[in-house]
Amino acid sequence: MRLAGWWVCGEGERVREAGEAIAALRPDIVACDLRLLDGHATRLAYEMRGWAGRRPQMLLLSSSNEDLRLFDALSAGADSYAADTGDGEGLADGLRRLADRRAPMTASIAQQALAAFGVQRSRLAAAQLPTAGQDLGPTGAGLSMAEQHLLSLLAQGWLLPEIGERWLLQPAEIEQRLWRIYARLHARQPLPAAQAAGGSVSMKLWRAASFS
Repeated sequence: MRLAGWWVCGEGERVREAGEAIAALRPDIVACDLRLLDGHATRLAYEMRGWAGRRPQMLLLSSSNEDLRLFDALSAGADSYAADTGDGEGLADGLRRLADRRAPMTASIAQQALAAFGVQRSRLAAAQLPTAGQDLGPTGAGLSMAEQHLLSLLAQGWLLPEIGERWLLQPAEIEQRLWRIYARLHARQPLPAAQAAGGSVSMKLWRAASFS
């Protein structure tokens, strides 16, 4: 598959060749199917988090944004996700977003994120205030109040353009905030002993791309 502006520097189907190649090439982004031939992308996310130095960002490809295992991989270390549309459009859109450190989030993922951080939903009256998006006060759970408000609105079904209109922010800026929230989730998820010690990678397909 050819994508304008991207160079695919490798593919692999076997555990050893894929893991060693990704570790050696250290591409900008690794695009990986959520469900793998002999496992789940969560294992790869943990593996990459255990690497020293700069690690590639990880883009999950899933046929459904409501897959029950999607949040597991996002909290384990994946940075974003995209719809696997079969024609490459979902992949191209996901790569562009992730190159800008932007990420989407569904209502169900927002609900799981609130639970993972151990915080309650903000009151709607407070979360939808124009000033709510600029509230940098801490929640005590590793989130700012603005981030708690954002997750709360998403969890209640608000769309990014609706939040942006209420907060006077561009949807792209909100997506950047969501990317940072995923990074905070990674910090709260301890590495399993095998990954921390440098375990193997099990995967069906990986694509490594560099943006030009």
